[in-house]
Amino acid sequence: MSKGIYALEINGRYYIGKDTVIHNQKRIRDHLLLLNKGEHYNTHLQRAYIKYNKEITWFIVEEHADISNVELSILERKIIKQFDSFTNGYNMTLGGEGMYGYTWSEEQKKKGSERIQGEKNPNAKITKEEFLDIVELLITGKSNRFIGELFDLNDRYVSLIRHKRRYRHLWQHIEYDAVKSNDVAELLGNVSEQEFQIIIEKMLEGYTNREIEDEHELPGGTASRIRNKKLYLSWWEKHYPDYDEVIKRIAEVHSKKISEIQILSGQKAKGIKRSPATKETMRKTNGKSKAVMIDGKEYSSMMHAEEVIGINRKVIAKRVLSDVYPNYTRVIKAPDITCQPLQPNDRKSKAIRIDGIVYESMSQASRELGIDRKTIAGRVMSPSFENYELFDE
Repeated sequence: MSKGIYALEINGRYYIGKDTVIHNQKRIRDHLLLLNKGEHYNTHLQRAYIKYNKEITWFIVEEHADISNVELSILERKIIKQFDSFTNGYNMTLGGEGMYGYTWSEEQKKKGSERIQGEKNPNAKITKEEFLDIVELLITGKSNRFIGELFDLNDRYVSLIRHKRRYRHLWQHIEYDAVKSNDVAELLGNVSEQEFQIIIEKMLEGYTNREIEDEHELPGGTASRIRNKKLYLSWWEKHYPDYDEVIKRIAEVHSKKISEIQILSGQKAKGIKRSPATKETMRKTNGKSKAVMIDGKEYSSMMHAEEVIGINRKVIAKRVLSDVYPNYTRVIKAPDITCQPLQPNDRKSKAIRIDGIVYESMSQASRELGIDRKTIAGRVMSPSFENYELFDE
C-alpha cells in the first residue's frame, strides 16, 4: 500500500493531486469518470477537457510506501509549486490541507444554493451529503464565513453545526472536536492539526520561521503567525494548555538561534546590554563622537548629553551651531604632540641586513626577496635567524 502525487495533463498544463492509495490509482480514475460525465467539480479542468477534445494524459509524479499524511501534504504543495499548476494550471488551491488560495465563483455558490432549495424537506437547510461536505471543510480549518458563503447559510447557523447543536443524529457517527472559526487561518495556515503540532515542536528545537516555511512549503508569514499565536488558537489551547510558557520558551530558543546565526555570519548580535561605564568608554574611544559643553558641564558626545539632560541631540546640535545659545559649545582639545623615543621594534622604517645585504626598510626587503614583511620582522627579532638583523649605521 503506497501514497503519492499524481498529475493530469491537458494541453501542456497540469492538475496536481495526492492519493493515499495511489497504488490502485483510485483518485485518477475518479477524476476521469467525472470528466467523462461532464460533472467534474473543478470547472477549469472540465472546460479544458471539453475544449481539447477530451485529450488527457496522466502519470504518477512520486510514490512512497512509507510516508505520513503530513509529509504527503507538504510534498503536494511542493509539486504544485514545481509544476506551477496553481498560477498556470488547473489547481484551484495551493495544496496541502483545506482550500488555501481558492475563491468560489458565483456560479458555484448558486449551485450550492439550488441544491438546498431542492431538498424535499422544506425545513431542512442542507442535505446529508452537504452536511458531510461541511464536516470535511470544518476538519480542514475552514471558517464559518467561508462555509456560509458556499452553502448559502448564515455564519451563526454554521457555528451551530460546528459545535454539534444541529444534525446531532449525524454527528453521532463522526469523530470531531469542535474548534473556533478562524478567518485568517484559511488565508495563511493551510496545515492540519497534526502538522501544527510538528511545527510547534520544531519551533521548540530552534527552527527559524524561514526554515519551517521552506520545509513545509508554506507561504511567507505563516510560521510567524503560528509562533505568535495569531493562527490556530483552538489548537494552541487544546494541545498546549500552558501556551504562554511554551511561547516564552520558543522565543528564548529562537533568540539564541538567531544570535548564533549572526555570530557565525560575522554580524553583530543584537540585544547586547551594555553598562553605563562601558557606554561611556565607547563614547570616549569613538573617533566620531565630539565632546560638548552645556551650562559649564562637559559631555563626551551629544548622545551622552541627550541621555543626561533629556534634550534631543538634534536640538543640541543646532544650539551648538547657533549664536543664540552661548552656553552650548563644542569642546576642542589640543592634540597630543608628545614625542616618544624610538624603540628597536618601532614600526617606523628601519634599515635591515639580510645575508650581508643592507635594505633601507623591511618593505624593500620584502619586495626584492619575495618574503612577507611580517615574516621578515619576526626573523629579525628571533635569535634563530642570525642572518636577519637591524642595521644601525
